[in-house]
Amino acid sequence: MGHYGLNNLTILLQASVLHGNTWGPVVNLTTSGDAMSYASDGKYIYLVYEPKLTLTYNNTILEELTPTGVVVRALSIPRVVGITGAWNGLVIVQFINGTYALVNMNTGVVEPINASIAGFSSGLLYYFYNGTLTVVNGTQRLAISLPIYAYAFPVAWSHGLVIIAWRPGLLSVFNWNGTVLQPIRNYTTAFTIIPRASIIDNTLYLTWFGLVNTTNGHGSIYMAIQPLPHPTNQSTTTTTTTVNVATTTSSVNTSTSSVTTPTTSSMTNSVKPSHSALPTWVTVAVIVVLVLIIALLMGRRRKQ
Repeated sequence: MGHYGLNNLTILLQASVLHGNTWGPVVNLTTSGDAMSYASDGKYIYLVYEPKLTLTYNNTILEELTPTGVVVRALSIPRVVGITGAWNGLVIVQFINGTYALVNMNTGVVEPINASIAGFSSGLLYYFYNGTLTVVNGTQRLAISLPIYAYAFPVAWSHGLVIIAWRPGLLSVFNWNGTVLQPIRNYTTAFTIIPRASIIDNTLYLTWFGLVNTTNGHGSIYMAIQPLPHPTNQSTTTTTTTVNVATTTSSVNTSTSSVTTPTTSSMTNSVKPSHSALPTWVTVAVIVVLVLIIALLMGRRRKQ
């Protein structure tokens, strides 16, 4: 029989860009190793992978690539297992211990973030910590209190922000009118939920996964289509607060004691192409291909 192991596993990442109604050629973003997570801001693709899969994730690399597969910049940041958002060279990464950090691909600076969830929504940096959702837009910071929830994130739309907040058993949708939260809908959910949301033509499309059996991982995927109310008396008032973010500046070939795992240890640069940026509406479709390479050929038959 064949032997299965981590050394036989390769996870490749491919991409194709949609121009109008035509898909471009398929490009290999990786040719070896194991791609674990990716994101795109419509201009570049941000990828975390390991040259060789391990259970410790001590050799993870964060890359910035063009849609044609050219590596613009690479940072060695050990123990990164996920990317939760990216915008204009800024990337939110998640470490194996569940913590988050904001990585500046241009400078190599790593900023740990106190958050139970963090990411980007249409260019807005957000993070949720201790019952407060903070949304950052340039130098402005909006703090929204959601004390009974464990997680929350915003979805930007033409009339402001829709807030998705949840805790075990409850998933809620709010509209932020600039001053107060306006409840839209509550959903009773299974114990564990992982929601995602988008807004098209003033309609919210909300999906979530509800974990029913924690032993075998079985659950259900749900979808809700919720028309959004047209806001009235919308205020432009912005609440600013002091953000409790510990900042660690990591230069090349250094590590930092402020993070439980080593941060930037090396940095590889390439000259960014001089071509014009892709429009933000260009959809980058990334297809994850799982290739299982068996060390011992399956065609090898056991001796009778």
